[in-house]
Amino acid sequence: MKRIAVLMTVHNRRETTLRCLQLLYRQQYDISRFSVDVFMTNDGCTDGTEVAVQENFPEVHIIRGDGSLYWNRGMYEAWKVAEQYDFDYYLWLNDDTLLYSNAVYELLACSVRHNDSGIVVGSVCEYGNKSKITYGGCSYKGVLIRDVSHEQSCELMNGNLVLIPRHVFETLGKNNPIYRHALGDFDYARRAAQKSIKIYVAQGVLGECDRRTPLWNNPQHSVTVRFKDYWKVTGANPKDVFVYNRLYFGLAKACIYFCTSFVHMLFPNLYNKIIA
Repeated sequence: MKRIAVLMTVHNRRETTLRCLQLLYRQQYDISRFSVDVFMTNDGCTDGTEVAVQENFPEVHIIRGDGSLYWNRGMYEAWKVAEQYDFDYYLWLNDDTLLYSNAVYELLACSVRHNDSGIVVGSVCEYGNKSKITYGGCSYKGVLIRDVSHEQSCELMNGNLVLIPRHVFETLGKNNPIYRHALGDFDYARRAAQKSIKIYVAQGVLGECDRRTPLWNNPQHSVTVRFKDYWKVTGANPKDVFVYNRLYFGLAKACIYFCTSFVHMLFPNLYNKIIA
């Protein structure tokens, strides 16, 4: 039997987390061939998420954080525990992603077709609107692949729903904890490319998750609001972005992007006109 470790990080979204787990455990795949274990980092929840998960899903392995891990480091901590049990697959799953019943089946089927040699990404859409893809596979420019009528390859990926076979994990290891919240997924994709590991986008829409709208570059908000959001770990996150850009594009380009993003925050209308 093949074993799947589902990796999650949660913070103060109790009902959303519970709904995500309900849909995960209702997945339609061959339970005689595959089993699922969940490793969830509770990153400082204060809304009773951990108690509710323990009451409703006592089989979930809970790793405790203090609220400073955020998504990427929370996933890293969950993976550290899961790797000790030598799973066949590791599945990244965001708790605000509501899986369709065939999601895990489609991810596994795609992986098996490629001899479990690559990463498989699941595309998700806006809640109740399958025509609007919100997260999934991307080009190197970060442009989402929106036509998911067929299986295809991609270059970057969002970490909402990602299947990583053992072979890939043994080659690449875990996500890089140098990033706090975002960019761990893009970084993992670039590391995969360096090792000639392909990334596939599974066919079809596999779940629902609304896309987060940033505040830092939205001219409808005051400069004070934009400035605060710009520096947040969950906002523009310029420190981690600088690290990522320096690693893959060099110091000069990292500095240029930092400056242009700061201008974008201060003068979003002007910036949008210039690049239009």
